[in-house]
Amino acid sequence: MEAIRRQPRQRRRSQAVRTVAQAASASGGVDSEPQPKRTTSGSDAATLGSRGDVLSGGEDGAWKPNLPLDMTLKNKIVVESPSSFQWCCHVRSAVEAKAMDAFITKQKSGSDVPDEQSVLYAFRQALYSYIYPTCVVVNGELVSTLERHFGSGAPSELLDEIQVEWKLAFESLYGSFVASLCNMFYLHCPELKILFRTELQVPKAYIASSTKGLRQLLSAEDIEFEECKGSDEMQQQRADKVPLIIEGVANMNALRDFILNRQYLNRAKRARNFPPFLISRTGFVHAQLKHASCRDAGEFRPLASAAVQTAGPLHEMVIEGLLMPDSVQRLCTELARRQPYFSMQMNGIRTTSTFNDMVSGDEGGVGLVDSAECRDGLWQTKF
Repeated sequence: MEAIRRQPRQRRRSQAVRTVAQAASASGGVDSEPQPKRTTSGSDAATLGSRGDVLSGGEDGAWKPNLPLDMTLKNKIVVESPSSFQWCCHVRSAVEAKAMDAFITKQKSGSDVPDEQSVLYAFRQALYSYIYPTCVVVNGELVSTLERHFGSGAPSELLDEIQVEWKLAFESLYGSFVASLCNMFYLHCPELKILFRTELQVPKAYIASSTKGLRQLLSAEDIEFEECKGSDEMQQQRADKVPLIIEGVANMNALRDFILNRQYLNRAKRARNFPPFLISRTGFVHAQLKHASCRDAGEFRPLASAAVQTAGPLHEMVIEGLLMPDSVQRLCTELARRQPYFSMQMNGIRTTSTFNDMVSGDEGGVGLVDSAECRDGLWQTKF
């Protein structure tokens, strides 16, 4: 997974910071306290939208009301704003407990709390997800540890137990998916990356890349698939790694059986790569409830030599942990309701970015988003 390299605060000066600083400068500065209501005038919006060095919002560079849906699994988001993030980072344990309970029981965000708290509850709920296996058992780390202590023959029974447990977890999650209780989940391991997603009430499976051998195995099981070749440049970059789309009840069920009975995952490969991650925002058997960390990284001032200065310091928030696309969308939506100006830099698992070329778009479109800037509810993105 890729990480954002952190520089000393007094020396950091990214393009995203400059654009936020310019936004604040355009309105004469923003108070450092949280702003539940926006106070920006329409003339300020026109000034900000006409800058030549803002993050690209597509070919026309326009500010748009919706952030594009990025199907990449994110693992780190850094947000910077002239306004404080204390409202969402420093919360009482009772608030966190209620947000967690609402996530687990799938209650509507803020349905039984005052309006001024609904944004906070929705923000905290977006940080949760379910994952199996936990980091302790992933990628053979536990197996390697046992081999060092007990010898190469010791983990065989444990591997079999892990495989049985993983199958139960996958069957549970897939069952929720076909029953329309879960609209999206990821299966991720070094050799196979699949996005299960329902589009227009049609369940589909997107395989990020496939070798010739995998396609032959799928064909041998009578699983029909569509090759998603994309542009000529995309084909050259991927060579034989062709993305696949599978849909239809019979094909999806056959794919489920194929995953559960993968003959090419022999014991040696299981020791290195088994079991794959299952990531969802819907609970399933053996899943662990995970919570992305959200911390207030404090404030800093731009360099004195910076072209544009803010009336006060800039504040920074860091979110770390696996975040699914709908989680990122929800976090951005709730931030836009409380922060008049902010910029974001996002890192993710690049091997899942291929799904952006395969999934159908929604109102805001689909595409890889590395950086974004929000001003008064309007977005500009850098792909």
